[in-house]
Amino acid sequence: GGGGGGGGGGGGSAAVVTTTTQPVTQTVEDEETPEGAAVVSRFIDITGHWAEHVINALAIRGYVHGFPDNTYLPNDSTTRAQFVAILSNIFATGTNELTPTGGFSFTDVPATAWYAGSLAWAAQKSLVVGYSATEFAPDEDINREQLAVLIVRFAKAFNIPLTDAAERITFADGDTISPYAVESVYTARANGLVVGKPGNLYDPKGKSTRAEVAAVIYRLLEKGQYLANAPKPASTL
Repeated sequence: GGGGGGGGGGGGSAAVVTTTTQPVTQTVEDEETPEGAAVVSRFIDITGHWAEHVINALAIRGYVHGFPDNTYLPNDSTTRAQFVAILSNIFATGTNELTPTGGFSFTDVPATAWYAGSLAWAAQKSLVVGYSATEFAPDEDINREQLAVLIVRFAKAFNIPLTDAAERITFADGDTISPYAVESVYTARANGLVVGKPGNLYDPKGKSTRAEVAAVIYRLLEKGQYLANAPKPASTL
């Protein structure tokens, strides 16, 4: 049903993945690192971007990746498959867990898809479900309410401490948040994982850009003490 679908039902127009192959990591010498230290590149299109340092902090750990032309495309939307793949990069404990040997019945996910192992891992652990028993819609953009549902679900699954949104400060467009996502959106907000847009809006059906996703995941990892001495995200989602 729509209530759980990969973080929720509803929302998100179909979108083509920006590449037909899994994004790759590029390594270069970085002038701000100790002499001789090789790091993940800054990517040619994020210099000066508000999420530059956050993207680099995740990329150097192998959690997010750029594309073969050394771009990151920070303002592009994020697909449901891409988001699950990022989370599996972080939380899956071994490559043996990413072997797509069942675990889901989605007929729209080819066994040969680059993200199939990540999705199988997440489905087997009940971290994601589809729009239905057979549809995951991997190439559909993940919207902002779906993002909140998934990030809270992963936090709870991996024992990252969250406080309940006891004193809820509602968004001006809170009545447009799907019922299944309301609690997650406000829990994510209360824990500093997401914030709103100008005008006290959340824009629950809006797209989640690759930069925004990086910032939310960074905040989650920081809260779970997965990161040390890493820069804080400087913008909003």
